[in-house]
Amino acid sequence: MEFPLERAVNPDRHPAWPERLLSLLQSSGAPRPEEARREFWLLLNLALLEKLRFHSRGSGPLVHAELHDLAAEKTLELVGKLDCGQWKPLERSAGELVNFISAVARNALVDELRRLGRGGEVVVNETMDRRGDVYRIREEA
Repeated sequence: MEFPLERAVNPDRHPAWPERLLSLLQSSGAPRPEEARREFWLLLNLALLEKLRFHSRGSGPLVHAELHDLAAEKTLELVGKLDCGQWKPLERSAGELVNFISAVARNALVDELRRLGRGGEVVVNETMDRRGDVYRIREEA
């Protein structure tokens, strides 16, 4: 089954990637065969990258390549946790998966900004909730 990746991670519409990730896991809890595993890795990586881009808007010194590296690092970490049973996304809904991936990306971004020695307050992003209220995520460095 072919799945259009540009449609899978789209911030302007309801994302299709969480349902696809969960469907790739349905049969065994880990994506098999290798084709499914590659698709799972790619979708997870793209979802993390999209969330990193979202959270990094206006946050400072990270460049495109650094965001890609962070996404790859977190993808590898999550796939490793999936393989050893520490991460069980099938026990969660698609919406919970979206929120989890967003939190992983946000935390990775904050950690990277701290590692780079960015002092003071780290404003990760302005985010709009479902009611349209804007709030800021602030982390003290």
